[in-house]
Amino acid sequence: MFTSTTRAALLAALLPLALAACTSTSSSGPAPTTAPIAQQAPSQFEIIPLRFASAHELAKLLHDVIENRAVRIEADGRTNSLVLAGANADIERVKALIARLDIEVPAKR
Repeated sequence: MFTSTTRAALLAALLPLALAACTSTSSSGPAPTTAPIAQQAPSQFEIIPLRFASAHELAKLLHDVIENRAVRIEADGRTNSLVLAGANADIERVKALIARLDIEVPAKR
């Protein structure tokens, strides 16, 4: 099992490669970009600590709700945090949704 620091480093190293592979087109479409990964649109990473929601439950909900998979969402149960990877504007939209969902829910009487 990886530590959260090791996992974050692996994600940071592998995500640009995975994104480059996913964005290549078929032979019928335009030629894929040949720019080095460093020159392509950079991915941003953010770790969002949660106060009230379960990281695993919220990650599952976000995966089910978000149609555009422009942001990768991973749950870290050890720190009850979400790791977000993607373009800054997309991350900001997901963070706004997380802020609205990570709220204290009063206990039922």
